[in-house]
Amino acid sequence: MGHAAAEHLSAELDRALKEKQSPTQVLERLLELEVDATRARRQRGRLRFARYPVHRTLADFDFDFQPSLDRAAVAELSTLRFVEEKRNVILLGPPGAGKTHCENEWVLVGGSMTQSLIGSRQWSV
Repeated sequence: MGHAAAEHLSAELDRALKEKQSPTQVLERLLELEVDATRARRQRGRLRFARYPVHRTLADFDFDFQPSLDRAAVAELSTLRFVEEKRNVILLGPPGAGKTHCENEWVLVGGSMTQSLIGSRQWSV
């Protein structure tokens, strides 16, 4: 049993007694908790590996501060369809334009697809 499952075992057993769940249902729930914890741990590792200074999402982004930024294009890029299609994306702009902020979002929503995002992050001056 993994750490997350062990951590929640007592509470899940109590819940199972109250809700009259079967042992299979309890095990399924414990496995869900373990899978969620593993995904979160991997995500934290990817973010650490990417060495982003701050972890932000597009929900935090101030589009009013960057009115020239095309919201529709950012939304489309956030689907990460370009990764599935094996296309490259180049973000150009002065410091403070939101390039790293967008990359952060892609790493956060990308899940297993982020391996290729992180591995290809390059800067040119």
